[in-house]
Amino acid sequence: MRNISIDEFNAINIEQNNKQNNTTHFLPMSNSITIAPESLSIADTQFYKQYSFKSGHKVPIFDVMSMHGLNQIIGHLKFNNRDYGHVYYRGQCQLFDKLLPSLFRGCKRTQIAKELNRIINNIIHDEYLPKELKLDATNEISKHKIEGILQHYGLPTRFIDLVDNHWVALWMGNNKYEVKKQALNRYCHFVQREVFFEDYASGEEKSIPLKDSDLFQYILLIALPYPTKNCDGVFTSSEHILVDLRQALPSVFLRPHAQHGLVARNKPSTESNVDDYDMSANIVCILRLRIDRVTRWLGNGLMLTQNNLFPPAGNDYGYDLLLSRANDFFNKEKFQIARYY
Repeated sequence: MRNISIDEFNAINIEQNNKQNNTTHFLPMSNSITIAPESLSIADTQFYKQYSFKSGHKVPIFDVMSMHGLNQIIGHLKFNNRDYGHVYYRGQCQLFDKLLPSLFRGCKRTQIAKELNRIINNIIHDEYLPKELKLDATNEISKHKIEGILQHYGLPTRFIDLVDNHWVALWMGNNKYEVKKQALNRYCHFVQREVFFEDYASGEEKSIPLKDSDLFQYILLIALPYPTKNCDGVFTSSEHILVDLRQALPSVFLRPHAQHGLVARNKPSTESNVDDYDMSANIVCILRLRIDRVTRWLGNGLMLTQNNLFPPAGNDYGYDLLLSRANDFFNKEKFQIARYY
């Protein structure tokens, strides 16, 4: 047996550790989520009401009146679910009775996934794209990575978007997604939501009835269990798949790195029932925030603008690459890469 140098010995140890870390197994101490109690007492937060999802799952809505209250209530939910898993965020302009992936909204059957599966398989067997995506094999992990990046760049998929940065979640809830159709393409844009209180003043002849959807945004706090396996940023457990796009994909796909972006979905035993993909059962709390307050908290920094969170193709090479292959892969009306202006 030959003697090896210290450098060779360290290199061998690093390689073995990397192999072990690539299939890390976690042992959760709890099998159930911890929902925020109505009696929760945190300064600058107040219980508003219970919200019932169509699945029967009920969670409290808390009004949040300050940045400090926001940070503390999020910290409370993370701490109380530490034995179960991680808590992620989803900012929304309004609430819905389900938390369904975009692919299945308004659908009763999952057969629509056939077109998505066709696109994924075509990308896997493409001569060029797998190299840019740094895919190692044509396995399920590669398919999850591809579907995750397609979700993030505007295609409807089985995943929902999440973030682990609540500043980004606040921005998403404070900006409304709009689509404009031109002769050849659809163009997308985010418009900052505003409240002009003089329009709602009582006693005015043309006063407008005040609706929650005009005044508030919502952050869903979603708990997902610790994974049993981690492979290249794709985390799997018995019931869920989570893809951390920052680990799963190179940074030339700039958007998910700018947004702290992740995607998650249920892993049903069969793929015939749309409601099996409803993730509302993993919501532990809903935060309701007035959009004028959030606008002040976020301020006018360039980091929290569409230009940073949705970088143009001139800055986002991955986005430009996907757009350049639109005619090859994304030529169906519903399955197109979103174009931002």
